Amino acid sequence: VFTATCAKAGFDAEFAPDIELAQWQKFVLLVGMSGATAMTRQPIGPILNDATERELFFNLMAETAAVGSARGIALDTDYAQDRLAFAETSLPPGMKASMLDDLERGKPLELDWLSGEVSRLGREHGVPTPANDAVYAALKPHRGGAA
Repeated sequence: VFTATCAKAGFDAEFAPDIELAQWQKFVLLVGMSGATAMTRQPIGPILNDATERELFFNLMAETAAVGSARGIALDTDYAQDRLAFAETSLPPGMKASMLDDLERGKPLELDWLSGEVSRLGREHGVPTPANDAVYAALKPHRGGAA
């Protein structure tokens, strides 16, 4: 009923039979984008074109997927690789996460709910999260909105 109502109103809506899986699928790319673009202070294009920064982006997503799997979320084992391929083929090079916009404007960051949460859940489930830990440590001084 909800998706039909959305369609009538001109909105594109999709039914997710496993909402937790759908949330984690979105979370994987969100954590990678927010962490990589905010930490490097660049849009995704230059990140994907630099081997070290691309590795950071991938590792943020791979750690997030590993944490999700440890929590019982049925993510494909190559989900982070899939998201990397999606970023390379579908994201505009100038795209940056809202967390980078917030950082540039001196606004509070969603850091605690993104890389910070991955780090916390990683500790809880015994999953190492060194890339997310590094992003959290680097951006922590700015999380309250320091200009």
